[in-house]
Amino acid sequence: MQSLVNLNLVNLKRSTKRLVISERKMMGISEYEMKEILKTLMGTYSNFQVNEYTVKAWALALSDFSLEKVQRGVIYCLKEHQSAFAPTTGEFRNYCMEAARTPEYRARLQAEHEEMKQLAGINANAIPMPQAFREMMTRFVTKTSIRDGVIANQAESLNRQEADAKFFGRSNA
Repeated sequence: MQSLVNLNLVNLKRSTKRLVISERKMMGISEYEMKEILKTLMGTYSNFQVNEYTVKAWALALSDFSLEKVQRGVIYCLKEHQSAFAPTTGEFRNYCMEAARTPEYRARLQAEHEEMKQLAGINANAIPMPQAFREMMTRFVTKTSIRDGVIANQAESLNRQEADAKFFGRSNA
């Protein structure tokens, strides 16, 4: 009877071990691989400490990435991360996604960005500036002093008031 119980315990341990191993593999990156990646980051960032919870959190955050994509992300992170502190899991996910983009994708993105900058300068739906306002601004900007501009502005304001007075009549003004 004792040996049968021991045999069942051994089988239970084996099946539990298989379950744990299959759970670890389901995450895309094994726990061992995650530890190695975090050791690399630990070597680069002296303030970065790793424990079992850190490994689990990072494995969970990166569970949908392949090992190759995460390795590219490590290289990209080491090249691009400019802080003295280790990246967060969110920042590291962005590094993994950025590293996975091909040079052709980046070139196309750059071309689209340049095209958008050129289109931003040309606004087809813009309302044209009235010619009188354009001339007034040109005169104001080309004046040699602010005093001349203020005098011209006051003169135009006085002319506008006189025109309004004529239009509405003296009694309403």
